[in-house]
Amino acid sequence: MKNDVETLVELVQKFSKAFFQEKEKKGVLDFNDLEHLALAILSDNGRPSHIAQELRNYYKEILIDEYQDTNLVQESILQQIALPDEAKGNLFMVGDVKQSIYRFRLAEPTLFMQKYERYQTDGKDTGLRIDLAKNFRSRKVVLDTTNFIFRQIMDKEVGEIDYNKEAELVLGATFKESRNAETELLVVDMQKNAQDLDENTMAEDLQKNQAEARAIAQKN
Repeated sequence: MKNDVETLVELVQKFSKAFFQEKEKKGVLDFNDLEHLALAILSDNGRPSHIAQELRNYYKEILIDEYQDTNLVQESILQQIALPDEAKGNLFMVGDVKQSIYRFRLAEPTLFMQKYERYQTDGKDTGLRIDLAKNFRSRKVVLDTTNFIFRQIMDKEVGEIDYNKEAELVLGATFKESRNAETELLVVDMQKNAQDLDENTMAEDLQKNQAEARAIAQKN
């Protein structure tokens, strides 16, 4: 097994090198290249390079949206240019671990959770945590249903967070009263709804969208 793994690692390294050389010939870079080359410029043996120091002095604030989908390379880039003192730092991050959907792009939601658990709401001796629990998009009946479902299925093993009172969605908006406001959970049987769809010519996402639309249309 060890020899097989070593052979596989060597093959991947050779492919990566050859692939990068071909991109160099054509003068192109992909998104991963941009990340890794940026980190190489900003890092000097794990410490901020002189360029990173210049950027650290230049930027007053660094604002990061959707922080729950940050990967380790992106986090390393941020750490090179952000002020090192968390309590007096200049890194402002916004995110919601419940919305983390980019693990296939190596997103690491534990980065978010480590700070969420370490930062305090008073900001004493660490970063300041501001909980934005209020939801201004949905009626109470929608939030109650969502909270009920999430309480059943979300914990640190599934969803990265224990869905307790601190994690629940709280009504933040006032809506005009409606007697017909209610929620339903529709479970779509993809095999049954996709039987007459052309699987050879239709993308999987389109099949899902059509199956969901059909289920809603039939319901109405």
